[in-house]
Amino acid sequence: NYVWIGLNFTFQKRTWTWVDGSPLDSNIFLIKGPAKENSCATIKENRIYSETCSSVFKWICQY
Repeated sequence: NYVWIGLNFTFQKRTWTWVDGSPLDSNIFLIKGPAKENSCATIKENRIYSETCSSVFKWICQY
């Protein structure tokens, strides 16, 4: 199953951004799939994928 990880694509800046506003360090994660205007990142097993933000998946939250 895919799970949201709190990362979305900022189309104007062409960058991935965490929900707290910090930019993704692209040396840490490789995101598979196209980054589009309405893209959010999901994780499945050991890979991260770009998916449409309106897709229905569960969330992982930092406590």
